[in-house]
Amino acid sequence: CMINEDQLIQSLPQYHDGVIGDDAAVITGKKGQKQVITKDLLVENQHFRTHYCNPEDLAHKALQVNLSDIAAMGAKPQYVLCGIAIPKRLHLYAQTFLAAFAKACQQAKVVLIGGDTTASPEHLFISITATGLATKKTLKYRKAAQTGDVIGVIGNLGHAHLGWLNLEKHENVNTPYTQSFLRPQAKNKEGVWLGKQPFVTSMMDLSDGLYIDLRRLARSAKKKAVLNMDSLSTQLDPEV
Repeated sequence: CMINEDQLIQSLPQYHDGVIGDDAAVITGKKGQKQVITKDLLVENQHFRTHYCNPEDLAHKALQVNLSDIAAMGAKPQYVLCGIAIPKRLHLYAQTFLAAFAKACQQAKVVLIGGDTTASPEHLFISITATGLATKKTLKYRKAAQTGDVIGVIGNLGHAHLGWLNLEKHENVNTPYTQSFLRPQAKNKEGVWLGKQPFVTSMMDLSDGLYIDLRRLARSAKKKAVLNMDSLSTQLDPEV
C-alpha cells in the first residue's frame, strides 16, 4: 500500500526540523521580509484526464492550485516556475498548455521565470513552483490556531468534487460544478486581506475536503475542532 502525504510528512521530523507542514515553506530574507515557496505536482490520469481537460483548462488549474497555497499563507504571489514531462502523443497538447500557462501567469500578475521540459514515456507530468511575499505580521501558520477560534470557509464546499464526478461519468459536463473542478480560482485577494487581520490566527488551503484539511490544521495546532453539520450551508442543484 502506498504511503499517503500525511504519513510521509510525519515520517521526516528528524530531517525537516519542523519546517514542513504548512501550505508553503517560509524563508526569511532581507529586512525581515518573508519569502513563501510552494510546489504542486499534477499527473495525468491521477489529477486530470486530457479527454475532458483541455490544455487551457489545465494551464489555469496548474497555476491556480499553487497560487492558492500562497494565499493560504497570507502572502502575495510573485514568481512561478514550470516543469513538464511530455509524452510524444501529447506534444501539441503540451505546446498549447505552455502558451496558455504563460498567458495565465500574465493575467494573474505573476512572473514566469523559468522551468524545465523533458520527455515522458507514457503520461504527462506537470510540476509548478510558486513564490510569494509576506511579512512576519501577515503570515498565517496552521499551528497558530487557538482554542475558541471560529472556523470559516471561503468558497463553495463540494462543488469541485461534484464537477469531477460529472466529468468522470460523462454526465452534465457543462454545469457550474465542472467549471469549479476545471477552473478553480485561488483566493489571493482574500488571502492577502485576511493575512493583515490580527483576529485571523491561522489559514490553510482547502483542497482535499473540509474534514481532511481541518483535521490537518487541528493536528498542527495540537487542538481539536468541532463541526456543527447543521451550520454548514451549501447551494447545490438538486438534479446533480
